[in-house]
Amino acid sequence: MENKQFKQYLSKAMYWCSKSEKAVGDVLLKLKEWDVPESYHESIIEKLKEENFLNDERYANAFANDKFKFNKWGKGKIKYTLQTKQVSDDAIWTALNHIDKNEYREVALQLMKDKMRQTKEPDFYKLKQKVYRFMASRGFESGMVFDLWEEIEH
Repeated sequence: MENKQFKQYLSKAMYWCSKSEKAVGDVLLKLKEWDVPESYHESIIEKLKEENFLNDERYANAFANDKFKFNKWGKGKIKYTLQTKQVSDDAIWTALNHIDKNEYREVALQLMKDKMRQTKEPDFYKLKQKVYRFMASRGFESGMVFDLWEEIEH
């Protein structure tokens, strides 16, 4: 009986994973939501990996690409979010390294300029603080933001 139940849960998980890329953390949350016994979790995850329904590298690349291109997230926010989804560090670093450096820099520069235009702050020092906080909330590295400020000011 228990083997039949396991196969039903596995089949449901396979179907769910086949619709879009998922991370281990996503699957674990879904298994809990479906009230799947915890004793099945590890076996289901392993089987999903074996059958290539779960693939950290594939997921991390798709996630990083989408969050950067569509949401304009920086590498810090992408990395943190992937870590919370239990994606391996190797897959995270590979995905972050696939982001084009020039495009990354240009997106950050444009975000900074847009934020400066939108922010109604007459005091330049306070404006700079607001832009820094905004860029940090988007996950962009402070060193790069400092460098871009130098470019904007000159």
